[in-house]
Amino acid sequence: MIFNSIPFLIFFAVVAIVYFLVPFRFRWAFLLVASYYFYMSFQPVYIIFIIAATLITYITGLQITPDKTKAHKKAWIAICLILNFGMLFTFKYLGFFASSIQSVLDLFHSPLTLPTFKFLLPLGISFHTFQTTGYIIDVYKGKKDPEKHLGYYALFVSFFPQIIAGPIERAAHILPQFHTKQKFDYERIASGLRLAAWGMFKKIVISDRAAIIVDTIYNNAHAYSGANLAIATICFAFQIYCDFSGYTDIAIGCARVLGYDLSLNFNRPYAARSIADFWRRWHITLTSWFRDYIYIPLGGNRVKLARWALNIIIVFLISGLWHGAALTFIIWGALHGTWQVLGKLFAPLRAAVRHPVQALRARHGTSVACGTVSEKQSVRGRLITKFFSFTSWLWTFAFVTFAWIFFRANTVTDAFYVVRTIFTSWNFSWLDLYANNKLLILGVMIILMEIAQGWHSRLQKKERAFHSLNPIIRWGCYYALLLCIFLFAQYGSQVFIYFQF
Repeated sequence: MIFNSIPFLIFFAVVAIVYFLVPFRFRWAFLLVASYYFYMSFQPVYIIFIIAATLITYITGLQITPDKTKAHKKAWIAICLILNFGMLFTFKYLGFFASSIQSVLDLFHSPLTLPTFKFLLPLGISFHTFQTTGYIIDVYKGKKDPEKHLGYYALFVSFFPQIIAGPIERAAHILPQFHTKQKFDYERIASGLRLAAWGMFKKIVISDRAAIIVDTIYNNAHAYSGANLAIATICFAFQIYCDFSGYTDIAIGCARVLGYDLSLNFNRPYAARSIADFWRRWHITLTSWFRDYIYIPLGGNRVKLARWALNIIIVFLISGLWHGAALTFIIWGALHGTWQVLGKLFAPLRAAVRHPVQALRARHGTSVACGTVSEKQSVRGRLITKFFSFTSWLWTFAFVTFAWIFFRANTVTDAFYVVRTIFTSWNFSWLDLYANNKLLILGVMIILMEIAQGWHSRLQKKERAFHSLNPIIRWGCYYALLLCIFLFAQYGSQVFIYFQF
């Protein structure tokens, strides 16, 4: 029962109606049952892992309160982390590491043969493992009091809008909301439905349409030329963004209808002007999780340059491995980590180049001190500002898109073939995939999405809400959005990409 399906629309409508009819003291139980039902709709056996993770971390939370001895708390959190990550490792990574070790043994002609491990991967196991682990660490450090009500805690672990693919919530943010009575609020509900509709547009109009091109070409990469592989790679950049951010928008929108505020997970990542900026905008809850629970404990940026570089590489390698048990994901993470390190190393060079450029901009009316542009600045000054902003954006988007090759490719061999072919064999062949204006429609939808997101961002900077606009403009946007969904959606309930993580 995925978000882009009729069964989910019926399920959510029923849940939302009943939720506001149920007395407040029973709402947690109703939502918990609904969440378990939603999760079990994919595979009933999955519920075992959710319940196990819930009980392990709930009991641990009660055992690591400040009144306990340090040795007692360390013992409990160690057991909890071993069990929590043990389940994640067993079901997601054991087969990968076993096959990798077997490959090394075969390389040295070892007679040893390791068993093959193939387990059913529970949906969202990486997400709820990180969410519960964050809760335990926060309780251990005294940042959060343990949740004593098992029902509320179970709901925190399994809340149906975000259980499969996030956002990865912090207990301090979402648990107090479950304890607060949420009243029926028309404006809030309308806002949630608007956001969910926007997420649905990104998923079934853009992502699923792009998937047709991407899957066809990448699943048989060696049969295509560099131009077609480049087109498929750019399409994948928007496919994965619209797929994942679309899921997040629907999740946040559905939660908002019920009265709950989930964390922001995307903030126009393809508008980033640097790789560091990209990671402040992409999968924000995962990035902040790595920052708080891995990067900072390793020393963060409070250490020598060499150690800092190692910290960055470690975090991004883990990030790559978190996404999937495959070498392609590890390379993808290594690329991002390496580029972060190189950016730091070459910062003095960039500053040396930037200094005369800033002086030139200043001479043409650009205010360097505050980073703003004066009203009297010349056309030439504005062009200089826009040029360097554009080149920063273009370079960042190009690198991010290049790295997506390794994320999407089925194998490392395919990935390197795509890279080599894009740079050495730029031959374009017109494919049936581009017939009937399919690629043109996809391009137009992407442009409309970016225009809408840019417009919304400017409204926020001016502290204006979308619902405060002229009703004719607002309802015109609503009807245009619905029309695009009805006319250009790719129906078929294609599964979200991040369900596999």
